[in-house]
Amino acid sequence: PFDVSSCGKGKGCFLPGDCVPGAAENSCSMAYSFRPLDATSVEMELFAVVDGDLTGDSFYVAVGFSDDDRMGDESTTECSRMVNEGKASMK
Repeated sequence: PFDVSSCGKGKGCFLPGDCVPGAAENSCSMAYSFRPLDATSVEMELFAVVDGDLTGDSFYVAVGFSDDDRMGDESTTECSRMVNEGKASMK
């Protein structure tokens, strides 16, 4: 589960409306966190709840960074499980 209790304390977080920091139970359907490790590195956490039988399904969660309101040539990071690859991957 995504730990919302450390958002704003040990890490920065982007949370959708269903995430409630300080809630007794994790209410987040998806979330993103980041924390600097040193002058050149950042640790990122991507989280998404996937419901149901995942046997034949592909799914992913991703975050993108842009300096404008368009996603053109920006960097993205994704965690995915694609059925044809047979395993989870991070890109």
